[in-house]
Amino acid sequence: MVGTEVMGGMISATLLAIYFVPLFFVLVRRRFPGRQKLLPPAEHSDG
Repeated sequence: MVGTEVMGGMISATLLAIYFVPLFFVLVRRRFPGRQKLLPPAEHSDG
């Protein structure tokens, strides 16, 4: 029965990670906005 527990843990960890990783990303970005980098206009080369 160890395989059942392992699979259950893997599935639940995956489902929790799908929800919590983006949530923490948004929370950290709101808490520490930082500086916005201004990128120079891209130069296009035709050849």
